[in-house]
Amino acid sequence: MLPFIRVLLPVLGLLIPLAAGDLSARFVTGPEADSNARREILGEVPRADVLLRNQLSMSFAPKLQNHRLLLEAQLGHKAFFTETTEDLWVAELRFRHDARWTDWLGTFIDVGGRDRRQRSLARSYNSMTLDAGVVLGPFGPVTLLMGAGPRAFMFWPDLRFSFAGAGTFGAAVFRVGEQETLTATTGLDGRMFAGKRSVKILANGAREFDPVINRADSSGFGELAMESVRALYLRASWRVTGNLSNSRGESFARNRLAITTGVVLPGSVRVLVDAQLQLTRWPEGLGLGERLALQEGDENQTSVGAQLSVPLFQGIWMEARTNAYTAEFSSARVPFLRVTAFAGLGYRI
Repeated sequence: MLPFIRVLLPVLGLLIPLAAGDLSARFVTGPEADSNARREILGEVPRADVLLRNQLSMSFAPKLQNHRLLLEAQLGHKAFFTETTEDLWVAELRFRHDARWTDWLGTFIDVGGRDRRQRSLARSYNSMTLDAGVVLGPFGPVTLLMGAGPRAFMFWPDLRFSFAGAGTFGAAVFRVGEQETLTATTGLDGRMFAGKRSVKILANGAREFDPVINRADSSGFGELAMESVRALYLRASWRVTGNLSNSRGESFARNRLAITTGVVLPGSVRVLVDAQLQLTRWPEGLGLGERLALQEGDENQTSVGAQLSVPLFQGIWMEARTNAYTAEFSSARVPFLRVTAFAGLGYRI
């Protein structure tokens, strides 16, 4: 069983009898069609398939005076009918503690981890982040946040692209009335990889690696985001990311635009639309490490999706969603395009 699941299940078992109204849980299941069930890792033409998707989400959020705890856990499973090598388990666990010490000073600690295991191991990894910091304010409409902490990533198909590092970030949140906020965030990260740095790209496209020096990256980002929680929910953001690596082909500059909007219609019918546009420039060409990262995370590249939730009775609802993804590169003989469509039932505890 996955490491995070071993931790997650007994923790939730202890929380359920204690949680009372602080615990919420939901389970969604149903069939999904995937036009690109097998990705393009080895350059083959993607193959379509149908799968059964199951997802369990739980949240425990008690509040005691000036302290607030949050424990979130998710467990997802995909079972393919034909492309069984793509069968997948994903477990996520997040713990956060917020404390308010004075009217203008607070602290937080946020720990999260993800365990993704695929039967083929093609895109299997473990990731962990920990951030601790302070919250200053509000000073009028402005609140300031600062935090830092370690990061780790273990990429099982090729351990050379696993890394350990640390990052720091700061944010200014400007509240416009009761329903709108503007947020400016910036951060820096450093990562040391298990593999050696690439020093030369040969004429045949192969890479020559330094026998002594490991790959090391440093990156920075800046993001502007606007959120409105009126009857029509809206969040829009623009993020600029730069990555500088001592390994050829792993440096890049990226722009990412994102917009999410949603509305609750009569009858408590919920509609959600999400769109992302990502544009990247690689000054030294696209390296193998960046290819693997983009292939693993194609859902986080350019995409558009829509979701519909219709309540039925006693905590049961019908859920339907469709998503389309396209990548900035393709290793197969056709451009990368992935379309999924899901229809199922959900139950809220």
